[in-house]
Amino acid sequence: MKTFRFLITSALAICLATAFTVPAQAVEETSDTWDALQTVQELASETEEMRVLDDVAEVSVDDGLDAIGTVANDVTVDLPETTADPVKLNAGDGEKLIVSLPFTSDAVSADSVSDGIVEYDNANGSSTVPIVKQEGSVQVVTVISEPSAPTDYVYDFALADSQRLEMQDDGSVLVLNADGSFRGGIAAPWAIDAAGEAVPTHYEISGSTLTQVVNHDAAFAYPVVADPWMGIALIKSFRWVNTKKISVAVTSWMGTVTPGVAATAGWDELRTKVRASSNSRYNELMRTTYYQQWGCHANGKALIWLATIVGMDKNPTWDLEGTRPTNANWISQAWKLCNW
Repeated sequence: MKTFRFLITSALAICLATAFTVPAQAVEETSDTWDALQTVQELASETEEMRVLDDVAEVSVDDGLDAIGTVANDVTVDLPETTADPVKLNAGDGEKLIVSLPFTSDAVSADSVSDGIVEYDNANGSSTVPIVKQEGSVQVVTVISEPSAPTDYVYDFALADSQRLEMQDDGSVLVLNADGSFRGGIAAPWAIDAAGEAVPTHYEISGSTLTQVVNHDAAFAYPVVADPWMGIALIKSFRWVNTKKISVAVTSWMGTVTPGVAATAGWDELRTKVRASSNSRYNELMRTTYYQQWGCHANGKALIWLATIVGMDKNPTWDLEGTRPTNANWISQAWKLCNW
């Protein structure tokens, strides 16, 4: 594990020293909100959660019932025309995440920022800026422009019977079904000012309500940017390379969940999607070695992501091979890229 920690530290150092570019679609954007997003992208590129302009869905903003309505990675995503209506994520299996945005009583209308991005000006020194990702997740960025803006940003979830919000040790929040199974989640909170300084922030849960508290004040450089990033899907796609090897592309939102969630909920989602495509392939996937390799990748997913960012791995799929033997020590093999 010393080698594994060394690889992570080295990759992170390389990552911090690397100059990152903003996606091509951003080049001609000129609004203050776009500038704030671009600043975060450039200042905080060492963390996946803060790379707000990565993997934005190329879908235009429309006039009508929804400002944005699209299907991404088998997830139907709807951003409302006004904040009087909620954001909706509807997975291919019929499960949903439905959440109301802050300051709903004012029914703020959506304005286009760029493809896949809209803004609701809350007229209180803050704006709510949902960003639709290609994988079907939504990063709801809050842009706080002045010290007088609110510190509390409230999100009400429409939970089904016996579903609940549950805080995790890393500050993230899971949406769980009655039996404790994974339904969706919200990545750990973050907030950063225009100079790249971290702003204290945390979530609070009360029933079906999630509040992000951002403790900003005049000591920080504005705008301050914060967000909850919510999603349902952990698996983007998969393909059987041959009869004994499956290559799985995971969502970038997978990078925000804990290794435990990646190992359990991610595995369950993969099994479900493989079974829907082929019973024979599902039976092959049920062999112990596949499960062990999946758990190894989940345990080392931070290293996998860093290797992708710094260019060490141009093919960041999770590849599971039935030809590999079972390994009782699989959890410690991430430093070998799970190739034992």
